[in-house]
Amino acid sequence: MKNLPQKHKRPVLQRDSFDLYLKDVSSVPVLSKEEENKLAHTWFETRDREAGQKLVLSNLRFVIKIAKEYTKYGFKLPELAQEGNMGLLHALDKFDPRKGYRLITYAVWWIRAYIQAYVLRSWSIVRTGTTRVQRKLFSSLQKARRKISLMSPEEPPSRKKLAAALNVSQSEFDQALHQIQTRDVSMDQPMFTEDDSSFGETLPDHVPNAEAKLIEEDTKARVRETLDSIYDELKPRERYLLEHRLLSDTPMTLETAGKEFGVTRERVRQLEERLKAKLHTVFEQRQIH
Repeated sequence: MKNLPQKHKRPVLQRDSFDLYLKDVSSVPVLSKEEENKLAHTWFETRDREAGQKLVLSNLRFVIKIAKEYTKYGFKLPELAQEGNMGLLHALDKFDPRKGYRLITYAVWWIRAYIQAYVLRSWSIVRTGTTRVQRKLFSSLQKARRKISLMSPEEPPSRKKLAAALNVSQSEFDQALHQIQTRDVSMDQPMFTEDDSSFGETLPDHVPNAEAKLIEEDTKARVRETLDSIYDELKPRERYLLEHRLLSDTPMTLETAGKEFGVTRERVRQLEERLKAKLHTVFEQRQIH
């Protein structure tokens, strides 16, 4: 990694060279707080490529550590590390060392966000999409399970308790859990019946409402186009809230945004409400519902 990868490109980690990559990553020393602070300010003020490179290389080991947590979902570590690296690069681009915390403290959120988005995107080749509940369940299920187990070690956590802990309904929880736990099955897979029927032959032929699907896709496309068209007109704080609060799969808390702006969480809430009103007006004018 002599040069920082372009923002829109993913650094490819080939499987046959991944062991060498791990060895190289582990050989890079972790920067001291003072060293990192100096490099971070250089990068922040001048976008010096060498400073940025050193910051990235010294934090790649943390990406590997985080990526390993997601291999239990059946994904290869090189793929997860590749996405995590993109999160690290995104974090570096946004990092402000004047806030006083270290890069990895800020970057861990983006690293997880990129990896989680990749896992949810790739979970099914059918691309059924992910709901708010599925994303929440994916990121919080293990934590909720551990918490309940500590409180009631004598019995395994029930789905009812887990749903309550995640603040979702039982039906939403069951549906999201089924989606996450279900992998793709080949339609040609035999059912081991006497007539050798395939799995696909047992499924009912329900034709989806093509018109409704087209309307939904068209609406999503128009929303994206509208947001792109007005992005440059938004104030810096509005852009930040749009990216980190309204469009994020794992929204930043009001308190964290307040620290970023140097204002109270109530002030952030007011700014967000104004932004929502502004977007609502734009969508109304362009008849996007």
